[in-house]
Amino acid sequence: PTNSGKTYEALQRLKLAKRGLYLGPLRLLAAEVYETLTTQGVYTCLYTGQEKREIPFNTHASATVEMAFTNEDFDVVVIDEIQMIADPHRGAGWTRALLGLRCKEIHVCGGLEAKEIVERIAKVCGDEFVLKSYDRFSELEIAPNSLALTSGEKGSYRNVKAED
Repeated sequence: PTNSGKTYEALQRLKLAKRGLYLGPLRLLAAEVYETLTTQGVYTCLYTGQEKREIPFNTHASATVEMAFTNEDFDVVVIDEIQMIADPHRGAGWTRALLGLRCKEIHVCGGLEAKEIVERIAKVCGDEFVLKSYDRFSELEIAPNSLALTSGEKGSYRNVKAED
């Protein structure tokens, strides 16, 4: 579930790897992981459809899933939001990453709706499949009132505050 630490745990493992790769669905997620690893002293490159930051002597990369490097070897790869494998428009990127990456260890993070397909792919490929389940750190609560002040503002983020 959201806010359960699954990606955090995978990123801790990635950080310890000699050579690692993070793949996510959004440029902003890839950039966030890039910034996190870089500020922790991990030489990390960033690759998205819009941006490319190459760091000399890099050991890690953070990228959008469509930019997956299937021609390089990695110790640890984190594929985030694996449930996107079922998406009719972008699912091929997750499938390509899961089947094409050359690595010793892959951590797939996301919704349990992807469990069966990931488990079947691992079995067909002769790979070990280990499921780690996480509990949400805090309960999700529905706000009693909409953030929209008027009916014309529905769907607008204008009234969102930092604490929301």
